[in-house]
Amino acid sequence: DSLAIWYDFKDILTIGSHITEWRHPVVYKQAFKSEKKLWQFRQLKAVAKIPWQSSAKVIIEVSDNKVHIKDSLEMSLRDGTNYIDLSPLAPGQYIRLRTNLAATINAEGTFISEVLEYQITATDGLHFSEFYWSTDTDWQKGEFTGAVRIPPKDRFAEYPEYTDIIHG
Repeated sequence: DSLAIWYDFKDILTIGSHITEWRHPVVYKQAFKSEKKLWQFRQLKAVAKIPWQSSAKVIIEVSDNKVHIKDSLEMSLRDGTNYIDLSPLAPGQYIRLRTNLAATINAEGTFISEVLEYQITATDGLHFSEFYWSTDTDWQKGEFTGAVRIPPKDRFAEYPEYTDIIHG
């Protein structure tokens, strides 16, 4: 007699990934682009909110040409600030991060992993560089798959036309 929406909570997507774009530690002027200095990536600082019921893994990949992966390192992230030593990685020109996130939805609640910031420290022997992924613009330059997305800015907005006394 009536039309209704029924949610099938058994098939909710709870995993997803994000791959950042390839980043060079510094942006050279055009005259210096022919220099092929290799950078030693020193440290990854990751700030995350990860409830114990969910998980997050990051795979750090290094390349010299943005096509072939020269070396990689995989780590599990924990809640709070994580410091990961990148010195075991081979020196390279570019770096990117693959993040695999998993959430849990059960009778106790919804538990979602969030990565708030990545910071990479690198050196070429003479210079140091730090670069970040921490803004919507930074994350949007990458590729999202599965259940991973940036929450909309208005997700907590109130719409008075739907909550006033007249409209109920």
